[in-house]
Amino acid sequence: MRKNAHLTLKMVSETPLGAEGLVQSKLVPKLVELLPGELDEIKKLILDELHFCMSIDTTDALESNGMETHTALLGHEDPEIRGLAARNIMDLR
Repeated sequence: MRKNAHLTLKMVSETPLGAEGLVQSKLVPKLVELLPGELDEIKKLILDELHFCMSIDTTDALESNGMETHTALLGHEDPEIRGLAARNIMDLR
């Protein structure tokens, strides 16, 4: 069920208008908060959602410890998660 919700959010976030809606709805801090504790499959979706949202505005991600959360994922065992986290760190700088 969570996976389907995140698949939907990912699809919405892939359009600039959808990403802007997620940012305006203040979902970015919640996504950052969920990221460390989720299953790897869902982490990948959240990392993509955050990427599209941070292309609109990075303020909420930075204010909710997004840099620290993403930096911690650089040591993850899954190379795809490490790569997505590194991409998002580039979005945050």
